[in-house]
Amino acid sequence: MAKFEGITAVAPQFFYYVLIDGTDAVDSAAFGAELEKHTGWRNLYGDFLARAKKDPQRLHDPAHPFLPICLVEAGGKKVAVVCPGGRNAYGKDPFWITYPGRDPKTGEPDPDGIRDWSDAVQTKGRHTAAEESARYTQDLFLRPQVELEFGGAGGTQVIPQLPGGPASSNAVHYSADLLYFSSHGWLGGFARGNSIVSWQLASPPEARAAYTPSVYFSVGRYAAEGRGFAGPKWIVLAQCSTINAATWVLWARVFAKSHPHVRGILAYEEASPGADSSVSIAQRFFQHLKDKKPFLDAWRAANQTQKWAAIVHKEALGDRLDLWSQFKPLTTVETTADTFSYYGFLSSHSGRQEIRDKPPPFRLKLESSPDGQTFHEVSSANLDDRLVARYQLGWVYRVTLTVPKGHIVRGTMRWVHIRPTYPEQPLLEELFASVSSRAQHAVIGMNRAAQTLDIAANGSPSEIVFELYAAPDQVPSHLHDSHSYLWPSVSLETSAGKANYDFTITGLGYYGIWSPRR
Repeated sequence: MAKFEGITAVAPQFFYYVLIDGTDAVDSAAFGAELEKHTGWRNLYGDFLARAKKDPQRLHDPAHPFLPICLVEAGGKKVAVVCPGGRNAYGKDPFWITYPGRDPKTGEPDPDGIRDWSDAVQTKGRHTAAEESARYTQDLFLRPQVELEFGGAGGTQVIPQLPGGPASSNAVHYSADLLYFSSHGWLGGFARGNSIVSWQLASPPEARAAYTPSVYFSVGRYAAEGRGFAGPKWIVLAQCSTINAATWVLWARVFAKSHPHVRGILAYEEASPGADSSVSIAQRFFQHLKDKKPFLDAWRAANQTQKWAAIVHKEALGDRLDLWSQFKPLTTVETTADTFSYYGFLSSHSGRQEIRDKPPPFRLKLESSPDGQTFHEVSSANLDDRLVARYQLGWVYRVTLTVPKGHIVRGTMRWVHIRPTYPEQPLLEELFASVSSRAQHAVIGMNRAAQTLDIAANGSPSEIVFELYAAPDQVPSHLHDSHSYLWPSVSLETSAGKANYDFTITGLGYYGIWSPRR
């Protein structure tokens, strides 16, 4: 760890990277070790943060004392990895054993350790620490930085911390040039880590059970809020599905708000390899980079047996690691219906596809209601909201299908669990006990043989509305707490022709049998 004697000691001399991992961190540490092995790059937090006084196996951030920043062995090095769920996502880190929580107004320790969150979750002890870490990761993902505040006699004392804590106007920020983020991901464009395991040593007793914290990021929410990255030019997402054709435009909107503009993001279209397999992928990736292959080509070559994905700016297709210092600023990041700046790549499709901001061929509006009276719209911007975008026993779901021209003749809707190739698909009749159409614009039937909702229009409607009633008393097979995600795939025949669309960024998560407090 660096020891700072004065301001000159923190002058930036390296390219920096940051690792964030919500699962087993072995792949993240291996990625960092490989990067350092082949280059002069440095770990941003490993260079600037000090080791925790009572635990030499982690680093301490004075502004965020709840956050585990673990030192993980890889390649003969101790590599710093931000682990929001604790080391290897177990939630059993020693400093969490009696974590008291913090007063949200003053930041001081809260003896009761109780936090009431906006989405009706109440936590105590290490559950509070895990929840705080997860929600902080939503910001850290966009701002993988370190903040240096100067104080002490003559202003020569350096106080390093992660961004978002109290800092004076003379604080200096250094950003990661490259970000590696490992977790679970879904087609809706959101990600989270493992559930922390039960721990009988934890105090208070309410904190001993297993617990699933909030999501780590939601690209739809970032895009809706006009947020972007601060620092990284290239990003690697070692997670399932979040880079897919439906989320391309959302990512392009976030990249356009980033400073500097993100040049590329490497990821997976479907299932990502496990942590151990990702170690060998990292080794192959850096070998290809060492052979002076561009990032995109190196990622493709390292993942020949995987369903990889990528988004790369049209001016960054030839970006190489050894040429990093020679990157020129991107001239444009505009993405409209007629203009593109980024290409999308999927292993399931040959070639590259221009990312343009075009609406789907027809509109689907999905709304949820606990009581069948008050409905809330589900969108890409609130897929992380467990009070809205959730599948819950006994709830009612309203679906509105609207075509931009002509009228609807017939159609089908299939509810997909996670992705079409995922083997565990619940039966339609398990998900929904019944369906009813409004205003008699259509007859909606439950086709058990095809596992689809069959739509037959009455008259010539340009819009069809129907309601689905979730089964009230039995959890459908194959749904798992905080892992399941259901989204509609729709085919419509209209007077103007036929169209299909997968509404992967308009779906429902399952979070167990739970009655939120409102």
